[in-house]
Amino acid sequence: MNAKEIQTEQRQIERGEAQSVVATLKMGLGEITVAGGAAPLLDARLSYNAPELAPEIDYQVEDGQGRLEIRQPELHSRSFKKQHNEWELRFNSEVPPASKAIT
Repeated sequence: MNAKEIQTEQRQIERGEAQSVVATLKMGLGEITVAGGAAPLLDARLSYNAPELAPEIDYQVEDGQGRLEIRQPELHSRSFKKQHNEWELRFNSEVPPASKAIT
């Protein structure tokens, strides 16, 4: 994995029909900042300098419960020098968490 120029992308996820949401964050390398105050369910600013670090985002709603997963792909390299991976995640403060985990 070679260090390259930092790429930044904005991603927004709308709540849809979800009455509540479970969010799962999976990152192996980097820094995550989590805050509230977003208008959509999720307003994300994702910065990374290697395509292998680009996070995958999946959101599904079933029976009124949303399931949001943000994950970093599995890394196979042992060289992490000069790698940049930063997620700034703002969530909607008015969407309640699901009362039970979705399996």
